[in-house]
Amino acid sequence: AGFQVSNPGLLKAARSEGCTRLAPVLNRFKASKSHAPQRILGLRMMGAGSDKLGSKPKFTYLDLPLPISARGGVLRFFMLTHSIEYEENLIPRDEWTGTMKSDYIKSGKNPCGQLPVLELEGKDLGQHIATCRLLARKLETLSSDPFGDYAQDAVADEYQKWRNDFVGALFGSDEDKVAYKKSLPDWLKLFEALFGKYMHGSGPYLSESPSRKGLWGDSAIFSLLWDNMQVGFATEQELQEFPKLSAMFKAYGATEGVKSWTSARQK
Repeated sequence: AGFQVSNPGLLKAARSEGCTRLAPVLNRFKASKSHAPQRILGLRMMGAGSDKLGSKPKFTYLDLPLPISARGGVLRFFMLTHSIEYEENLIPRDEWTGTMKSDYIKSGKNPCGQLPVLELEGKDLGQHIATCRLLARKLETLSSDPFGDYAQDAVADEYQKWRNDFVGALFGSDEDKVAYKKSLPDWLKLFEALFGKYMHGSGPYLSESPSRKGLWGDSAIFSLLWDNMQVGFATEQELQEFPKLSAMFKAYGATEGVKSWTSARQK
């Protein structure tokens, strides 16, 4: 939380390395630092997916001035694709890094001092992957057998390393960006291989479930692929070289709630 862009050569490097979208994205980020948005408290009306939950969840995350989904987006995408009605509470970064983060730690709301947090049935839930898995259980849409859930877990565990690498490059030095762009094909090859090894069913998702929609491992990879494309590190055309990832990305992105959200933010 509390991203900072401090390298003066960032935009120049973005352009020189072919990140045609990254430069305007970071320009907007820098401009927004002096104009913190007001907290946004909204209601997402998604339909029948909420019927099996004991209460309407409240999703709290950072109000990011970037067209990326970030870690919180994994959980948001999961709720959108499974038609879960939820409240959305977006916190300006300055407010979060001021007193709110320490308040979350001191109060025990999230001892890790991280967002997102999902409030559900009187409980404050941190850790976006674990929360998606819990929602899948409550919706009775886990994989058709334990090996399918294993596939989701295995990919979601490995995803954390790639997410950390992406964040380090996006908000790191010029050299970090160059190195990440060079390493990105290796990340894509790795996850194409993981989908090939662990896919449990006919695809395009890692496992089959009663909902016939993507679960937490699929959500994590969809979110990270979307973020890489939004900042210009990758393109959907380049993703076609990895057929399993490409098929999952297209199918997940075509679900009604996800398509609505991404279409409104597509750059």
